[in-house]
Amino acid sequence: MPSGYANPAGTDLDDVFDAYVQGDRAIATGYFTSDGNDLNQRYAPLIFGAKAADVGYSDNSGTDVSNRFAAKGTAQYTLAFHGKFYQTTRLALTNENTNVSAVTTISLAANGTWGIGAANGSPTSGTWLPAGRSVSEYSIQIEVSGNSRVTVTNGAASYVPASSGAGATFQATVRGASSDNIEETLTVRVNLRHSSGLVTTSTFSAYLKATGYL
Repeated sequence: MPSGYANPAGTDLDDVFDAYVQGDRAIATGYFTSDGNDLNQRYAPLIFGAKAADVGYSDNSGTDVSNRFAAKGTAQYTLAFHGKFYQTTRLALTNENTNVSAVTTISLAANGTWGIGAANGSPTSGTWLPAGRSVSEYSIQIEVSGNSRVTVTNGAASYVPASSGAGATFQATVRGASSDNIEETLTVRVNLRHSSGLVTTSTFSAYLKATGYL
């Protein structure tokens, strides 16, 4: 049922703010729905999205409650690559005597965008920075597991400022003139930590295969 509160345009707050899904709840507002719960039990904290226009309900300090919650349609908990599978295969050509490599990359740029470089899989680009937020509020960590022979170059094994950008490269390399074969699936976790301490995690799988021709 509707919240029973509406903005100056007459729109119920259920259609102004995103519903609560996860994470620490926003600070209580002092406004209660018919079930006796504060509005902070009903809506997503602002940290997950962008601010809506003032709704006309203020707390004891005179701050509009729109400063507590994410506007409808803006809350973001995982990035678009979460749960996806990416594949890169490199097979040596006959008589190819140089090393051959299968390479996959992940990058999160300081302009708020991300990209994945792989032969197959989608999406390969998008935005990691929630609307209305500043890149200076975030730090990034990339965790990798499931690796034995893939070379991992990780610029964010520990948290780094998002304003510096972050990325990692995964490379499976064999000699072309060999019977060597590397075939591995890595699990890659990207952690976004807000200055409030809130962390959201997005995970994808990266399959790499490199094979010599002999």
